[in-house]
Amino acid sequence: MQKFFVTNKLNDNTAEILVYGYIGMDDVTASDFVKELRSLEKQYTNVNIRINSGGGSIFEGFTMYNAVKSSKAWIETYVDGVAASMGTVLALSGRKVHMSKVARFMTHRASGFAIGNADEMRQNAELLEGLENSICAVYASKTGKSVEDCKKKYLGNADKWFSAEEALAEKLIDSVYDSDPVEVPKNASTEKEMWNAYNNRFAAVLNPQNENQNMKQLFLSPAAMTALGLADNAESTAVDTKIADLVAKAAKVDDLQNKLTTAENAKTAAETAKADAETKLANLQKQTTEKEVEDLLNKAKDDKKVTVDGANKLKEQFKDNPAGLKAVLDVMLPQQSIVKNLKNEGGKELAELSWSELDKQGKLDALKAADKNAYYDKFKEEFGKPHNEDKR
Repeated sequence: MQKFFVTNKLNDNTAEILVYGYIGMDDVTASDFVKELRSLEKQYTNVNIRINSGGGSIFEGFTMYNAVKSSKAWIETYVDGVAASMGTVLALSGRKVHMSKVARFMTHRASGFAIGNADEMRQNAELLEGLENSICAVYASKTGKSVEDCKKKYLGNADKWFSAEEALAEKLIDSVYDSDPVEVPKNASTEKEMWNAYNNRFAAVLNPQNENQNMKQLFLSPAAMTALGLADNAESTAVDTKIADLVAKAAKVDDLQNKLTTAENAKTAAETAKADAETKLANLQKQTTEKEVEDLLNKAKDDKKVTVDGANKLKEQFKDNPAGLKAVLDVMLPQQSIVKNLKNEGGKELAELSWSELDKQGKLDALKAADKNAYYDKFKEEFGKPHNEDKR
């Protein structure tokens, strides 16, 4: 890639090619241009071609023109300086053609150099006429004029120069855009002199060392080439292949990362669900245990094995151990009233005594200590109401 041919990335969707030199010479070759265009159209949907060219080889120019026309990318062209001779054909290859208000558009007859006899010279003249027809076919396609009208309008013995407004009026371009003025020498008359004037204006853009340029060059440093495992002079296709491989690998890494993230999220969700299930199970087990303890104590109270106070104490003691509570309750006998116990044990005289008789004999405390229920029953028989300590 020569110094008059630069490629820039504008954004993720758009790149541009600067054709700021003569076509087919050391400045800009069709081979470099087509190779770069094919590489860009794989990465970008839009490509802008900016032109400052005094013309050049007709054959190389048509090669570039056909490459643009057959590209799958949306390509628009911008005439920043001079589009002269074959530069005009390249300019008209874009789907939209734009021209700086200070730029110049120049058409003229095809010319060439030939050595040979009269027949060979006539063959060369016929070749030039055929090439002129091809050039005018491009002009006709853009302007809507016929090829013959274009030959009369745009070809002649003298160069035909058009300003941006004039080119727009001729329908050679689609729009005019603003740009900084270019100082063109008053005596400049040839496309080479005009091109030089504009080329001086664009020197900063073409110089990749200029730190004031606003566009990022798509050049790789030697260190970057080495990191890619490529030689400094590697073909752009090799660079493209290597970068495409790296992009593919990066995509795989991203895919693996996404899968890892998904797996981690699933693991977290499973752990959360497990914790919730364990909490619910613990609560259910606690409720079941509490119900078992409550059922055992209720039955014990019904069987007169424990009092309410006794049941509360046992509940606190065995709240998490229904099996232990059951073992204790199984060996307990139902509590009998003191009266029945006394009768069974031969204490008939005490059992038959009334509250007042027990009181007179000083045996109330003994009765209360032996059997509170009997004590409370005697109290109720005597006074017609429950004892204030009777919680039954």
